[in-house]
Amino acid sequence: MIHALRRLGRMALAVALGVAASLPIVPGESQAQGTDLADLLSRVKIVREGERELVEVDLRSVLQLALERSQFLESSRLGVDIARSDLIAAQERNNPSVTSGLGYSRSLSSSFDLTGSNFAALSGTEALTLSSALTKKVSSGITYGLAYSEVRARSRSVTIPKEGDVPQSGDFDEWADVSALSGTMSIPFFQDSGAAINDIPVRLGELGVHSSRMTIRRDELNVLSDIAKTYWRLVGLQQGLVVRRAAVRLSEQLLQDNQARLRAGVLSPADVQASETQLASDRVSALEFEVDTVVVEDQVRAALNLKDLPYGFKASDAPMSRRDTFDAAALQRMVFDNEPSLQLLRAQLASAQYVLAQAENQNATNLDLDLGYVLNGYSAGTLGGIAGFSQTDLHGYSAKLTWTLPLFDTRSAELIRKRNLEITQLQLRIRDLESSLTVQLQSSLRLLDFARAEVESARVAMELAKAQLRNEVDRFRLGKTTSFQVAQLQQDARAAEEREILARTRYETFLTDLLILTGNVYSYYNLHSRLPDEPSSAGAQ
Repeated sequence: MIHALRRLGRMALAVALGVAASLPIVPGESQAQGTDLADLLSRVKIVREGERELVEVDLRSVLQLALERSQFLESSRLGVDIARSDLIAAQERNNPSVTSGLGYSRSLSSSFDLTGSNFAALSGTEALTLSSALTKKVSSGITYGLAYSEVRARSRSVTIPKEGDVPQSGDFDEWADVSALSGTMSIPFFQDSGAAINDIPVRLGELGVHSSRMTIRRDELNVLSDIAKTYWRLVGLQQGLVVRRAAVRLSEQLLQDNQARLRAGVLSPADVQASETQLASDRVSALEFEVDTVVVEDQVRAALNLKDLPYGFKASDAPMSRRDTFDAAALQRMVFDNEPSLQLLRAQLASAQYVLAQAENQNATNLDLDLGYVLNGYSAGTLGGIAGFSQTDLHGYSAKLTWTLPLFDTRSAELIRKRNLEITQLQLRIRDLESSLTVQLQSSLRLLDFARAEVESARVAMELAKAQLRNEVDRFRLGKTTSFQVAQLQQDARAAEEREILARTRYETFLTDLLILTGNVYSYYNLHSRLPDEPSSAGAQ
């Protein structure tokens, strides 16, 4: 029964972990996609340490799992969908429109002749109207229109002989049909003229999608940075716990030796008590490391959205001895090309420049030319007026040039000045951020150099301390030293070993900062980002 429950637990874990593989992965190594469940089960490894069962995972798996399971990143990705909706709306702004109508009207026109035979003569008209118009605006700013109307009407005369008499109506005339086909074109000059100004909403929509992508990239890098640093902290705690447990075992062995010597009468009870005190101190220290390790494991579980996972985590990666070399100039170019905050500022600058172009357009001379041509036709039958479209004498045309001269307009000039100031402000912020990123890169490289030297020095110190402890333990067993001296050297060796572990994990943390800064963390750990693609640049016509 217990084995069956464990198998079910491992299957649930495999589904939850997804691509989180426990096999070691070399940075830059490609990995197959679409892994099936059987392959996932073969990759998951659960180890037991004491009373706890732990999932053994490497850093690459944890980082990839964070990209796929983080609800914070999932909510951030929705921003791209919102921005894409705005972009699609901008691209479809110039779709053609058709307006159609069907109506009935009855009108009465009148004339008065006070000296004639009738007090008033009126004409009543009934009309059925069918119309349809197609309009289309293109990116150049020109608006085209094509309209067709069909009016079928008849009339009758109405007379009033004297004021106050009852109107006398005549018979209706025959139905008459009036057809008209008209084409119009409106051409803007200066203001609203050209694709460069009319496609600005599309360019702004593309910048909105780009900014949303950079926001996602920034959030991803922040999550990856936090997870990686937490992972290396877990590595340091777990390796430190190994050191503390080794110290406990050594203290237990020394205590047993001292108790045997006490029984033999060659050692005082004070020395045995000192060994017991050292053992108790080592056990408390090891317990503190265990508590800190469990706390960090819970932080990893929370970051990966695995709140129901019944297992702890065991880091399979270990800090390696590195002799990395870096090209500062190449790294600076990577930072300037990939750093999300800098890309967001550049997108804001491009957006501000487009907004400035719109403000300058509104300040330009508003001069429009409207052209129209209409074909008219008349007939007694329905749609019969179309035959008259070929008669040039029935054609009509128009041309109108309109312009607007704003008087005392200071608002447009101030708006342009404001946009220019905003552009200058963004340019200064970009230069300031570039300077800050350059200093940050230089600091990261210097810290890596110092950390590398620290690792070498800590390793030498650790080896010397461990060798000195071994020699002192051998002397103690020969009765040439005291347990107090052994305890002192034991503490020194443990501290030296922990400093060496801390130095190696610190180097990995500094390397993580550099990978995050340059954006190389994805290629270094072969991570598959879920960053959406850039939008196409095709605007609406």
